[in-house]
Amino acid sequence: LDVLINGKLRQSQLDKIRAVTAQFPLTYSVHPPNRLNFAFPQRWPGHPSDLAREKDVFAACLDFCAAVGAKVLVYHSGLIALAEAAFGIAKVPDDETLEQARAQEVAVLRELMPLAAERDVIVAMENRDPHPWEIATLVKNGFSPEQLPKYHAGMMVPALIRQIEEVNHPNLGLTLDVGHLFLAANVCGFDYYE
Repeated sequence: LDVLINGKLRQSQLDKIRAVTAQFPLTYSVHPPNRLNFAFPQRWPGHPSDLAREKDVFAACLDFCAAVGAKVLVYHSGLIALAEAAFGIAKVPDDETLEQARAQEVAVLRELMPLAAERDVIVAMENRDPHPWEIATLVKNGFSPEQLPKYHAGMMVPALIRQIEEVNHPNLGLTLDVGHLFLAANVCGFDYYE
């Protein structure tokens, strides 16, 4: 929607969007930028991860929701750990790094949920789907494709439930994307219905 730049809302663009959304008696939900990730914030060679900007983007998305009357902000789980390894800027994360990232996402969500409550927005953490590039990254680095759930726990509903329970805030829930679940079940070999 071209409404966010550097974690800030562009008021002129927001006004245009609000002029359109106000014309229709619809219930809106919002997906923030797909790359938004509190577990593995964006970074690039020579630069530290930018968790502060990720938080700013999320807060601006909550403000956007409030401005257009959206009651749900869908956040894709950040438990997707192979992006940097895919680009060759880091190794496949070890167990300690994976746990630190998971805990970091929980901590950030705890910090941000009061903002969601103030804006009367429910944040719905969505399960993710597997990607061929992740499997290629694992194989290229000498890992078995069967290890994908470990490095992309965001596909695994029990992992998301664990995080939601740890955050323990009434404004955080789950979006169950049944298409993503179907793909994950077929790639990872777990029972879709279970």
